[in-house]
Amino acid sequence: MGNVLARTFHDNSRMAELPNLQPEKPNLNPGENSRACGIPNLQPELPERAPKNFYTLDPDEYPASALPVIARRGAMPGNWLSAITALLIILALCLLAIYDGGFIRTAVFLIVMCLIFVIPKAAKFRYKAMAAEWVTWTTRLKDMVCLDCGEPLTDQPEQGTCPTCTQPYSLESCRWGWKRWRDEGHLASEPPPRPGPMLASQPCPSILAGGPRPYRIFLILESLTALILIVAFSVYSSLLDVFRAEYVVAVFFPAIAAIWILGRRPIRLMSKRAAEVDDLLCPQCAYRLDDRDTRGTCPECGFYYTFANCQWAWRHLRKDKNNPPTPPPFLVPGESTDK
Repeated sequence: MGNVLARTFHDNSRMAELPNLQPEKPNLNPGENSRACGIPNLQPELPERAPKNFYTLDPDEYPASALPVIARRGAMPGNWLSAITALLIILALCLLAIYDGGFIRTAVFLIVMCLIFVIPKAAKFRYKAMAAEWVTWTTRLKDMVCLDCGEPLTDQPEQGTCPTCTQPYSLESCRWGWKRWRDEGHLASEPPPRPGPMLASQPCPSILAGGPRPYRIFLILESLTALILIVAFSVYSSLLDVFRAEYVVAVFFPAIAAIWILGRRPIRLMSKRAAEVDDLLCPQCAYRLDDRDTRGTCPECGFYYTFANCQWAWRHLRKDKNNPPTPPPFLVPGESTDK
């Protein structure tokens, strides 16, 4: 019995001395692999989620020029007109539903339509929802973004004048301002100075106001395409009760297609024309401004423009993704401020 125990103990000790021949599992985390190999990770660090509390400007704590324009109260443009238009269309449909189906069915229809069309649009343009888009935009560009118009400054010198809105900047002040707005720690208590006096500006009242003026009605209708199709179907159903089906089909659907094609054609032509001149058309009258100064007065309509206003408007018309989330402010001609 003693010999058996000794032999078992001897075999176990030999097994303990054997090397582990199992292959190591590969590390699937590219960031750790790059650090282990000494290769820098060039992927931009994006936030996992947007901060819950976005910073708003306290005039007694910092000067206005130290923080982004959108950090000031009331300076984050929204798009409430689209939600209001959707609500008015739904109310018009409800009036027709009361006449045909009674009060209870109309109330259910109103609630469902508001849940589908009105509430999502209103939630999309809340302050926190728009601020989350700015967090993604500034983080992707590593905070080298103009504090006033939101245009990238990645290929610009350390300090100078923004090439689109003509406001003075320094990359140090841009990084400080965006990080302070996101309420990130480890920042200097005093904001870095900006080289030169600030030009007076007023925030753009809404996203729609930042778009090209001749095509704002098209932007509203395009954002309500699904709701307009429901209205068209309701009109189509009503016509079937009056006219024969083949007549309605032969006239109604070609008319809808013609309206859509004729409505989209001006947008496509103007988007192409704007892209040919780097989007430097007046956002009010579409006058060509590529041979004029970065800021000034449009000789056609008298609008006081900057290249930031022009480029944002026409990029927004063609839904360019390389566009700041909200329109830049409008400069006030002939005024400056050191605040």
